Amino acid sequence: MSSGKPRRSYSRALMLAAVPLLAAAHAPRPEQQLMLDAAQPFVQVTIAGVPLRLRVDPAEHGLVLLDRAAADRLPLTWTEDAETDVGRIRLAGHVARATLLVDGHSRQVSVAAYERDCCRDADGAVGPDTLPYAVIRWSRADAPDPTGERTMALAMDMRSGLHADAGPQLDGLQIAFTLYRSDTVATAAGGAILARAWGGAWTGPATLGRAAFGLLRPIRPMAFALPQKLAGFPIRMIDVRTADFGGRSLLPQDKVGPDDIIVSRRLPLQDAWPAVILGPDVLRRCAEIVYVAAPRSLTLRCAFEAR
Repeated sequence: MSSGKPRRSYSRALMLAAVPLLAAAHAPRPEQQLMLDAAQPFVQVTIAGVPLRLRVDPAEHGLVLLDRAAADRLPLTWTEDAETDVGRIRLAGHVARATLLVDGHSRQVSVAAYERDCCRDADGAVGPDTLPYAVIRWSRADAPDPTGERTMALAMDMRSGLHADAGPQLDGLQIAFTLYRSDTVATAAGGAILARAWGGAWTGPATLGRAAFGLLRPIRPMAFALPQKLAGFPIRMIDVRTADFGGRSLLPQDKVGPDDIIVSRRLPLQDAWPAVILGPDVLRRCAEIVYVAAPRSLTLRCAFEAR
C-alpha cells in the first residue's frame, strides 16, 4: 500500500466468486422461504459433506465466509490465494470451490477463509443471494410496532454486495445492510456525498469503530444541518470511516485558528466506495426484513422514527 496511485481493492476471493454468483442469480430457485430470528439468524448447511452453522446476513455476498477452524474441517483443496481489504487493512486468505447443501437443494459455491475469523457465534457467514431460497425473512420479536413499510429494489456488485440506490440527489450513494457487522457507518466517499447534500459538519473527535473481522477503523461523527432519510430512517448524525474508501472525495475540514498547528499525513489513494451501511443500531427497530430473490428486493417493516 505504499504507492500513491489508485489501486483496485476488490477481494481476489470475490473475483473468483463472480461466475458462480452470476449463475446463481439466473438459476431457477425453489419456491421456499427461509424464516430466521433476526437476533439469531442461523441456517444449518452442509459444505463438502461437513455440517456447519452459518449466519445469514445481507452484508455477505458472493461466497461463503468461514472461520479458520471451520475451514480446516472441510476436505477441500484450497487452490487459490485470496485477499480482502477492510478499509486500508489487507487480509490474506484462501478460497476453494465446494458443494453447499441446504433443505435438499445443492449448488456450487466459493468458500473463503482469512487470517482473521469473521464470526463469533457461528462457523461462518453467508448472504441471501448465495442461498437457494425465493424469499428470506428476518423477524424480531422484541422490535417496536412498525410505523411503516418500505420496499427497495436491490442491485449486486462485488464491492458492496446487495445494496439499494439512495437516489439521484445523493450522487450514486449505495445503501447496504447488516444485522451483525457494525453499527451504521458511512465510508469516506459516502460521508463526503452526505456532507455536500445535507450540510454535514464534524461534531466530535475521531475514535475507533469496529468493522468486518472485528477490526478497528478510524471513525468520526458527522451531524447534518439538513438531515433527510435513508431507506426510511431519519439520519441526523452518522459515523464516517474517514480513512477508508474515499477516492478523491473531500470530507469537511475543521476550522483552523491562527495559532493552530496542522499535522497531516498523506495516505495512498484508495478506490472510492460511496456507501452507507445501515447496521443493527437502526435495523433492530424492524419487526421484519424480507429479501426476495427475483427480482431482487428488500422490504423493511420498521418503527422508522427512533423513540
